[in-house]
Amino acid sequence: MAINLINVITQLLGSGDTFSKLGSVIGLTPDQTKSAVSAAAPAILAGLVSMVQKPKGRDQLATAVRDQDPGLLDNLGAMLSGGQEKSFLEQGTGLLGSLFGQNTLGTLAGAVGKFTGLNQGSSTSLLGALAPVVLGTLGREQRKQELDADGLMHLLNDQKDSISSALPSDLAKELGSTGLLSGIPGQLDKGSNTVALAARSAQAARYSATSAGDQSTGGGSLLRWIIGLAILAAILW
Repeated sequence: MAINLINVITQLLGSGDTFSKLGSVIGLTPDQTKSAVSAAAPAILAGLVSMVQKPKGRDQLATAVRDQDPGLLDNLGAMLSGGQEKSFLEQGTGLLGSLFGQNTLGTLAGAVGKFTGLNQGSSTSLLGALAPVVLGTLGREQRKQELDADGLMHLLNDQKDSISSALPSDLAKELGSTGLLSGIPGQLDKGSNTVALAARSAQAARYSATSAGDQSTGGGSLLRWIIGLAILAAILW
């Protein structure tokens, strides 16, 4: 059975009191944290899918994944408490910055913040916390399946449908111009399809109104013509 990275990451963060600890770091309740993660995690994965479509990005990601601490996923709660949380978040944001570029990371944080209601700093902290989890999950699969850079690319490509389904359409529209969704074409089409559908609906509504008006006008003229004939016939009779 194929792995679903979105589900794995959500389950990892949902174990124990991880959501509570993450929420306390970024200033959210556990429920708010869960909601924010459900938007930010697929956004990060979408960016990684786009990244591995190019050989250079593929090799860069494979190296970053290989360098992840194998035991990190088993100690998430500890990494988010006891004074380690700051370095954990900084490590994660630095990692995403090196993979996506600082400007793109800033745009991603802004889009996630706008969608979730977080300010730029809290949104960046959220992404920083998620980065080691996402890459750690990929690292676990990399070791388990003995994947090279191409194998990692195929693993991510197999996730396109689940990532596309999990990524909120409003967030996808915000990220459309960043290049982070270039590996998932269906997401790039959402905004344009919505606009086109609205335009077609408006056009159809205008046509229906015009047709109804024409029919009403034609019906009125016919009725007046029939009444006129009836009056003329009565007079002649």
